[in-house]
Amino acid sequence: MIKHGRGDTIISMEQKRPSIKAGLWLALAIVAVAAVLSVMAFYNRLSFLVTLVPPFTVNHWFSYIGATFIAFYTPAFYYLKRRYKTHYQTFVRIHVFGNLLSIMLISIHFGWHEGKLGGIFQDPRTGLPLYIALLVMLVTGINLRFQVSRKWLKPSRFTHLSFMAAFYLIVFFHVLHGIGIA
Repeated sequence: MIKHGRGDTIISMEQKRPSIKAGLWLALAIVAVAAVLSVMAFYNRLSFLVTLVPPFTVNHWFSYIGATFIAFYTPAFYYLKRRYKTHYQTFVRIHVFGNLLSIMLISIHFGWHEGKLGGIFQDPRTGLPLYIALLVMLVTGINLRFQVSRKWLKPSRFTHLSFMAAFYLIVFFHVLHGIGIA
């Protein structure tokens, strides 16, 4: 730790590394669990997903909760990190791990739908593009947060923001398709 005369404290890279590394491992563990649960849902090994919690089944509630968190917290994060700069680390942790858990819920929904309905190859419509956008945001977000590849930081930022815009557009049409309008 280095102290300046003005009272500012700079944390050296050696002290920052363990928490970033631990955060990366936790993020990758969440991604791995999401993949396993998605495959289990695909093979209909999570029977509770078809339980009705009026007015929808559990697998639909998972997708609604996950998509709602991403859709509402992302713009809130953009605002909060600029308005309350002293709490940036808290907001970014909520953004990163909240979105990872949301992706887990959405992955379960996606896996169940593809396993049960088998519609990915016959009628991709909005589900497949939406999930691809989500996966691109996942990969670029992990790179941005944990700087896995410093070489790709600038392209990751552009791609992350671009696919976020696509996410909002596709979610809109996905919901319309789901309720039978589009």
